[in-house]
Amino acid sequence: MKYVLIAAFALVFLSPSPPQAETPAGKKIFLDKKCNVCHTVISEGIRLQASDSNVPVLDLSKTGDTYDRMWLAKYLVHQEQKDGRPHPTKFAGERQQLAKVAEWLAGLKTAKN
Repeated sequence: MKYVLIAAFALVFLSPSPPQAETPAGKKIFLDKKCNVCHTVISEGIRLQASDSNVPVLDLSKTGDTYDRMWLAKYLVHQEQKDGRPHPTKFAGERQQLAKVAEWLAGLKTAKN
């Protein structure tokens, strides 16, 4: 009986943990750049950060249904407009970061059953 308990303990506590899913780079950059001051991504568990802004809150959970990564990247650096306006805040980051955020946003699509 003693050996069974030791073996069970070893299996539970000494076994390698299942690999943890890594946070996508674009999501991490989105959060690091504080994009969630104005935007939510409910599908990814991103809620609005406290904001004093008068900007309407926009959920980006289905962004990829409408826009591709190239358009999104251009929009974020004021090379593209939506409804006749550029994005309110020009993306302040490196090109690689912009590419990662745009790729991640473009992948946010309506779940298909």
